Amino acid sequence: TGVQTCALPILKERLNRLEWASVALAVAAMVNEIVAIGSLPWVSMVLAGTFGTYGLVRKQLPVDAISGLWLETLAMLPVCALYAWWQARSGHSVFTGHDPATSGLLVCAGALTALPLMAFAAATQRLDLASVGMLMYINPTLQFVTAVWLFGEAMPSARLGSFGLIWLGLLLYSVSAWRKYRQPS
Repeated sequence: TGVQTCALPILKERLNRLEWASVALAVAAMVNEIVAIGSLPWVSMVLAGTFGTYGLVRKQLPVDAISGLWLETLAMLPVCALYAWWQARSGHSVFTGHDPATSGLLVCAGALTALPLMAFAAATQRLDLASVGMLMYINPTLQFVTAVWLFGEAMPSARLGSFGLIWLGLLLYSVSAWRKYRQPS
């Protein structure tokens, strides 16, 4: 095809020049944020690392999205039950003391949380992990837009620069994906 690629050590996925450029832009955006903040954003880095690891594990497991989420939920059930018991013993009941509307909203929140997790698990099995990683920039961008436009949060120029780099990287990655899609097999 004439497009040079380089394999990633994980999963042997191959990135071409445009995709590597998009990764470099995302790294530049991260460095820009670190410089602007003046320290490492540990919470963000831990969240990115753990969710990235979760995506990697989900991609390698031969379990469909619904069964995998069911098994994950089942594995966490004892931990959650112990937490609820501990909270109840401390006088902070988790399951009682709420009006029916609040209880109903809590139940619906669980279902609404499960839907994106099932979609993520399905996407990790169908897409390259690099593509899933690039798609993960959609959520923080939507949160940023919501914070600025709906809640009037300040928009520092450094943050605007970071998002500009990220979206330029996403544009390059999308162009590369479109070219791959348009190439005859």
